[in-house]
Amino acid sequence: MGAALSIIAATPVIAFARNGDDGGSGHNGKNGGHSTKSMTIDAYVALAAAGNSGNVGGNEANMHRQTSSANLSNSYNSGTKGVSNQAQNAGANSQLQNTLALAYVHNPSNRSHTIGGGLAVALAGNNGGVMGNEDEVGPRSGWDNDDGTVTQSATVSNSYQGFNGVGQLNQNAGNNSLLQNSAAVAAVSPINGTEGTLAGSLAASGNSGYVAGNYAREHSSNASSTIDNGSFNNANGVINVNQNSGANSLMQNSTAVGTVKLTAASSNTLAGAVAVAVQGGGVYCNTANLANGSAKVNMDSSFNGAQGVLQASQNAGANSLIQNSVSVAAVR
Repeated sequence: MGAALSIIAATPVIAFARNGDDGGSGHNGKNGGHSTKSMTIDAYVALAAAGNSGNVGGNEANMHRQTSSANLSNSYNSGTKGVSNQAQNAGANSQLQNTLALAYVHNPSNRSHTIGGGLAVALAGNNGGVMGNEDEVGPRSGWDNDDGTVTQSATVSNSYQGFNGVGQLNQNAGNNSLLQNSAAVAAVSPINGTEGTLAGSLAASGNSGYVAGNYAREHSSNASSTIDNGSFNNANGVINVNQNSGANSLMQNSTAVGTVKLTAASSNTLAGAVAVAVQGGGVYCNTANLANGSAKVNMDSSFNGAQGVLQASQNAGANSLIQNSVSVAAVR
């Protein structure tokens, strides 16, 4: 099972006054001819962390004359906005993980202080394993044609059109498989100090997983993964998609985005953005015996007009490893 943790913290505005020596005697003020100079500090900090850790091990699945499907249709349309994590599974002995961490610092009134500071940190990660599992699909005796009595499918149709935000989708129709999506977004906007500005963002996203020691015997099995009918058309933002119909497989997407937006630069400005996206995976010591069946993936009329960071993986091969990783850091 997965565990998720999200933390968001913000520090309040700190304002104080200091006594300053004006170096002369011709100025008004108290404290023996000294003037009081006001200094204000505007400082914000946001932290978000999310993680999953899980294992699927030592399981056995026998399937005969069965239809399993994961279908998402006519969903997340009409300009849906925000954050979406979606997971659908039609495969035995499998694990699907989505994590998202979003940290955002914003000066709502765009106030200007003597010193302006902002820091956003977002950390997201998955750790998973699928090991020592066994599945048998179709009749135990003989390898003759059984007319495809077992069907497993994953379909995304006419969905996520005009979606705006961060969307992650896992769909699985393969047995003994692990699918992982991880996204971290850290943003600071806008920060301004008349004498000094300090702003920084850090986004780190990663996946670690392994698929090991699994056995798949699939006879007369038809497996498919499909994305079609305008899905993800005109989507905008960060999109991670995994679709799998292959046995004993590992699929990973990792995205990290760190941004800092500054207003008019002060005389002393220090700003930085760091984004790190990493993957670690292994597929080893697995066995797949396949006969008289089919496994296929299809993407048609999808992602047209989409903008942003887009990652999509589709797999129909047994004992496979597919990884996508993107990191973006910007100061503007």
